[in-house]
Amino acid sequence: MFGFLFIVVCLLFVIRNLEFIKMPIPQIFYNIGYAVCHQLPHRTFHVHDQALPLCSRCTGIYLGMFLTFAFYFVWYWLRGRRPTIPPALPIIVMSALFFLAMPFNAISPHFGVPTHNIARLITGILFGFSVPLFLLPVFNDSPRGKNSEERIIKTGEYLFLFSVVILVTALIIIENVLTLYFAAYASTTGLIIFASFLNATVVKEIFEHYQKFLRNYWYVAMGVMLAAGEFTILFLSRTYIEQQLLP
Repeated sequence: MFGFLFIVVCLLFVIRNLEFIKMPIPQIFYNIGYAVCHQLPHRTFHVHDQALPLCSRCTGIYLGMFLTFAFYFVWYWLRGRRPTIPPALPIIVMSALFFLAMPFNAISPHFGVPTHNIARLITGILFGFSVPLFLLPVFNDSPRGKNSEERIIKTGEYLFLFSVVILVTALIIIENVLTLYFAAYASTTGLIIFASFLNATVVKEIFEHYQKFLRNYWYVAMGVMLAAGEFTILFLSRTYIEQQLLP
């Protein structure tokens, strides 16, 4: 597994400046980012003079979430496993440090400590890839007893996922063209997945509180619809404020 990662990173370092890979990022991704992110150009990574749909910190947060959700889907969901036990204590401690690092980085300029896009990306992606490790066990847990009594992620799996996160982060920092395009699409997709799963988890808890049980895909479907409504409201609200209320 780590040998495969080594081969991939070598190939990506070799082709880091593929100038012929140049394609416009669809506007829909910018519209989704516009709903939740300031999208300031000087605080955003660029690929071929195109700003990514999310700023450096938001790109890190939601790209990290995408990587963890993708890993979980392939490694657990497709194999019919629904872990409900939180990570082991060392992973919880690491995640707590990552949770603290991002807000510290966000507020540090107010105390005279400068920050930059690379620091925003690193603290964001470490925060983002940790969040699903605590959201997914809550979603998987069911009072009907259809639970998998195993941890959401084992130590070896965590190290592999962490290695992928570090690899992707390094490739963005060196401005690898393929990785920047991947980050543009994956971070926006991660934002949608996170909002949908968060909504689905809340809806599931409400339904099961009143002893009404549905299959998980119904909760996910409701979560997606709620997320679509939320993004639409946020997009229209920001558009109205910027066009009508701001000078």
